Amino acid sequence: MLLTSVIVTSRIHVKERETAPLHIQSPISFRHALTFGALFVVIAVTANLANRELGPAGFLLVAAIGGLVSSASTSAAAGILAAHGALPPDLAGYGVVVGSMASLAFHVPVAQMAGRNSTVTTRLAHLSIVILAAGIAGLVAQALLLPHRI
Repeated sequence: MLLTSVIVTSRIHVKERETAPLHIQSPISFRHALTFGALFVVIAVTANLANRELGPAGFLLVAAIGGLVSSASTSAAAGILAAHGALPPDLAGYGVVVGSMASLAFHVPVAQMAGRNSTVTTRLAHLSIVILAAGIAGLVAQALLLPHRI
């Protein structure tokens, strides 16, 4: 997915035009940190419970739903759960990929609602499909070429 993203990004040509000045604020926000922390805790607890009760499929479902809300929190939760032995590392890795793919898919309708520019949204959708296809192909290839139990 990363390689596909780099290739797709290198092929984008942006036209130079005047834009409104940016009003940049501090990237550190107490409210954002608390929100991230709360999402992380909710996703971590839910993912752990889902894995215990429903197995790997339950964890991956939570990772997909968590990716729609915060792929960063989902990735952090998967990493922490794997580090503490609550998840196999392979399953945590799959969860990160699934969460990232869900997040990418979710950004297309968000961009449509925010921008209302169908040309840009259509282009974003096409590029997202290419990146998602690469991610799915990678997951399928790994499952076929490196069979293992999670």
